[in-house]
Amino acid sequence: MDKYDFLENKKINEEFAIKIADDVNVTFKNILKAPAEVKSDGLLLKFKDDSRLELRYPSKKKYSFNFFRNEKLFIIDTAPVHSELETYPNHIHDFEGKLMKDNITDVNNDPIKNIENFLRFFKYTL
Repeated sequence: MDKYDFLENKKINEEFAIKIADDVNVTFKNILKAPAEVKSDGLLLKFKDDSRLELRYPSKKKYSFNFFRNEKLFIIDTAPVHSELETYPNHIHDFEGKLMKDNITDVNNDPIKNIENFLRFFKYTL
């Protein structure tokens, strides 16, 4: 299974994306380089430190965070793979590609809470 198959044909609902973008722009304005961009399959957040976060959030319980920093990629997603992890389906692929349980996000959280937890994990001052 390709890691994004679980999101295939899951375009983000435009109203949902705009709501998340509006909340992101207000809540995290001090660390954003530019307002959140709504794309057909998610959102793009660009930070003042030149990192970026690509969010695919077709529903509250299906999402993917792709964080790019210093040309390295850190991923959190809810693809239904890696059932051996106690946080299944949530899991992390760290900057070195190591698979880890996800103690950052939770499918029961509001998207903004998951984004906030993610940014705190990376020591952003919110």
